[in-house]
Amino acid sequence: YCTLVPQKGTKSWNCSACGFTVEGKKDAGVSTWEELKAAVEAGKSPIYLAGDITAAEPIACGTNTVVHGVGHTLRFVKEDGVFKNALLDAQDKELTLTDLVLDGTDCEHSSYLGVVNGETDSVLKLENVTIQNFRANRIIRSVSGRSVELTNVTIKNNTLYDVNQPGLVWLVNTLDSKLRNVVITDNQAEKTNRAVAIFLFGDKNVQTLYAE
Repeated sequence: YCTLVPQKGTKSWNCSACGFTVEGKKDAGVSTWEELKAAVEAGKSPIYLAGDITAAEPIACGTNTVVHGVGHTLRFVKEDGVFKNALLDAQDKELTLTDLVLDGTDCEHSSYLGVVNGETDSVLKLENVTIQNFRANRIIRSVSGRSVELTNVTIKNNTLYDVNQPGLVWLVNTLDSKLRNVVITDNQAEKTNRAVAIFLFGDKNVQTLYAE
């Protein structure tokens, strides 16, 4: 477990085990699934990954949550191989993911909610994130969210199955979406005439989509 200790004369905290420094925060480093789950449930943020972690259950955020992957992988594996809820669910909160690989090798995601999901008033921010090797209906989903911001995000080697109009990036009634350097490559769909890469739809408010 990452043990963060205060640096003398400063407000930052340094981990004696892995060297991470968190400005003005404490007790943030995790290296096992149990520690990550406990940190999210306790509302700790930001959370730093100190190593690759295998998640056995979906993660739902009850508070605004920031997860810094520091180049590590969060892999979803379950005994029966099937997850029935959003794997990383912001619900109505803010979820930020940075420098992280989300891997779904040998994992089937059976929910229309998406691998990364946001509901009403949510904010999703992903930077330097790769999402790969999932069999899912949707990869990133936001419905009635305040904003989605994807920067240097790669979505690759995923398979979309044919239920509930499959899509890789699903934006419905989300007011403000920004996509910067988003790479979508080597994905496939079980029925190619139904799947979409980016779905943008709104029936309540004017939506904006900025891409570069």
